[in-house]
Amino acid sequence: MISIIIPMYNTENYIEKCLKSVLDQSFADIEVIVINDGSTDASEAIVRSIAEGDLRVHLFSQENHGLVHARKQGIRHATGEYVLFVDGDDWISENAVEELFKLARDNDADVVASGAMKAYLFENSNEEFREESPEENGSYWTFLKEANIAEPGLYRGEKLEELKRKLFCMEETFCLALLPYLWNKLWKRELIERFVLAADERITVGEDVAIGFPAILASESLVVTNACFYYYRQSNASMMKTIGDEQAEYENARRLDSYLRDKCAELGYLDQVGAGLDRFLFNQVCTRAYSVLNREKECQGLYPFMDQMPENLVIYGAGELGKTVYRYASGKTNVKAWIDGRADIYQRLEMPVISINEYIPDAQDTIVVAVFRKKSVDAIVKDLADKGAREENIHSIIIPENLDL
Repeated sequence: MISIIIPMYNTENYIEKCLKSVLDQSFADIEVIVINDGSTDASEAIVRSIAEGDLRVHLFSQENHGLVHARKQGIRHATGEYVLFVDGDDWISENAVEELFKLARDNDADVVASGAMKAYLFENSNEEFREESPEENGSYWTFLKEANIAEPGLYRGEKLEELKRKLFCMEETFCLALLPYLWNKLWKRELIERFVLAADERITVGEDVAIGFPAILASESLVVTNACFYYYRQSNASMMKTIGDEQAEYENARRLDSYLRDKCAELGYLDQVGAGLDRFLFNQVCTRAYSVLNREKECQGLYPFMDQMPENLVIYGAGELGKTVYRYASGKTNVKAWIDGRADIYQRLEMPVISINEYIPDAQDTIVVAVFRKKSVDAIVKDLADKGAREENIHSIIIPENLDL
């Protein structure tokens, strides 16, 4: 049996789609555990109605304690050999459980880590991945695929140990070897249970890594696939939302770092992953508390790209780092252009992003490539140079000599 755990908080507009995708699985031997985390809308009533017609659904309600606490309650009720987590506003493909379980069973794997699809709802779409939305006539889902950096395949023995050493920093920059999510993985229950129950409920960002990555360090076998079965809904309205209390975000990042170091030490891996944890913390602070980072480093420019703010700034990259740099710099200097290879998506999200074809370089431009992955950075720098940008004016993220945060 596979246990599917769904934490739910005020998802009345989405929970029916989520539950339908779970109950329509081609693999029928499942139990569905829904933890209602103090919803104040109609979410509980919707699930209760569905549960009356399907005995596989088990609903448990509690006061609002947050996502980590809800997952703890879910794992306590789970009885399956494997566990899959699904958030209440997302959904999974019809063959998700069947395919993930097949990979786990055939390889006797403790964990199966898959790809994932970001899901955007637009009135029209010309994208390769799209389907008409059943929620709104005339609207279309557009999906952007996310893949693991680690190569697909079975990892055990020394191959798995090598992956563990690179888990928090697969490349020489700041990239995790696997997607950070808890929900894109099928977990053997006896493995993941203790890490869910031990999780620090004060961690509000990065909680998936806090639970999942120590569990991976404790695993004996892992399968990586970039097949995508999970669709996680993106809120178009929040794409450019300013992060609220950056000092609180900074403190959360430090708390996450401390928790991970303690867990890695308990598992005997701290010496092997310590440098990677340094870079993971740097990634978190860059994307969640960038103004605090610049203040702590007494940087007048854009840390760690440059010491002084340029008069004319061009930003390449509209991911989490790019959005952070744009928000920070736009109030301090002239942001001449913001470029991304998927400008068409971001433009529909009402973000002022252009494609590289629309960019006209100028000798006075200072360009920041706000992308973490070195392979992508190298390709972007080449494209910019081919476009006529001066390479000495292109600044990509560098590894600071002192990562002490």
